[in-house]
Amino acid sequence: MSALPDIERWNPSLWDDDIGNPDVKEFFQDQLYALRTGRIEKGVNTYVRGLSRSGKTSTVRLFARCLMCVELNLETLNPCGHCEACTTQLDRFGEQGMFSYLRGRDVHFMPIDCMQIRGADHLRDLISGMADYNGVKVILLDEISRLSFRGLDELLLGPLQSLNYMWIATSIDSHKIDAAVLNRFPAKFTTVLPTTEELAMLLMRLCRQWGIPYDDPATLCLLAEASNNVTGIALHALAQVNAKRGDARALTRHAVEGFRDRLAG
Repeated sequence: MSALPDIERWNPSLWDDDIGNPDVKEFFQDQLYALRTGRIEKGVNTYVRGLSRSGKTSTVRLFARCLMCVELNLETLNPCGHCEACTTQLDRFGEQGMFSYLRGRDVHFMPIDCMQIRGADHLRDLISGMADYNGVKVILLDEISRLSFRGLDELLLGPLQSLNYMWIATSIDSHKIDAAVLNRFPAKFTTVLPTTEELAMLLMRLCRQWGIPYDDPATLCLLAEASNNVTGIALHALAQVNAKRGDARALTRHAVEGFRDRLAG
């Protein structure tokens, strides 16, 4: 079986691999520490806007994974890597979300793909289902603007204010979102892309991890630049290289130049 889907779906499992978005990362790390040490009972409602594949959802998933990790390292805030929360694909466990039994307090995380919401009743059912759980409750509204297109975002006004959940919303564009809904998110961020050097260093680590040869470190910088420093686009290029046979399975300057030309075309 090709490793293509794994590379395309890669998400950081350590904070050092979550490149770019320094303010977003610092905020979620602070929230993580405060929640896990009991300094706060509920996280701050947070809205993150930015380009597609710029790290919005992957940062939230890392936050959720760390929040549910049974053996979280409170010094580095990195997850242990071997408990159920660390080994479960957070985007593949269905609409009921994921529950983690922690010492002293439990955590329930539920991602809602707003593109998949079938209607008002579907959205209400998902939100009301969280009421059966105790402890920390986190709901991710991924691409919340998709609710706005169908006039469903106003259904969130009551729950966002009255329910004791931490709400996290992401979107490419905030122009269509009701202003009253956005006002329910006191913490607002816009994504910041990594530098070329940061992305090139990440690509070097990932190439070594996946056994993908590259001809020169400069090629990694070239790929970062060709991807406009968007991690998800660079991963797409790596996935294409990884799917090739024989000697063609290598990241070369020629391969990157071809990828850049296809993007430009």
